[in-house]
Amino acid sequence: MTLEQAILEKVRSLSIEKQQEILNFADSLTQESQTIIDNTIDGGNPPVMGMWKDREDMQNSTGWVHQIRKQEWGQRQRTGADGILHLDIPTGILEGEVEATVTYQELAPQEVDAKGWPIGFFETVIGCWVGEPLERPEQGEFEVREPLF
Repeated sequence: MTLEQAILEKVRSLSIEKQQEILNFADSLTQESQTIIDNTIDGGNPPVMGMWKDREDMQNSTGWVHQIRKQEWGQRQRTGADGILHLDIPTGILEGEVEATVTYQELAPQEVDAKGWPIGFFETVIGCWVGEPLERPEQGEFEVREPLF
């Protein structure tokens, strides 16, 4: 059973009033998503932070993201038990036609260490922060509690 079929089955078992609530909720999600897209495309340009705040090519962060998405969109995804790959690719194009080219290839499972982290993950991310120094405030006294058992 697909996700869509499972949702329809559940919705059909509800009263008309509950079905209307679900429809209203779905409408609010659609409007919320559209508002985010509108604010971003129609002049909205959220400020970049951290290590990207001083990059000149990031002054128009929205434009930068759209340009990168036009050039290439790559992401490691997982197929479902049914072998179907689901992709959500925001384009910012409302009710227009687009040409999409999808190339997929089966990947070997990522190797992980004993704790489940991808091999090389920490070597890749450690030292990447270039923003303000991170400071850990005083943590206070540790509360000693009675044992549960």
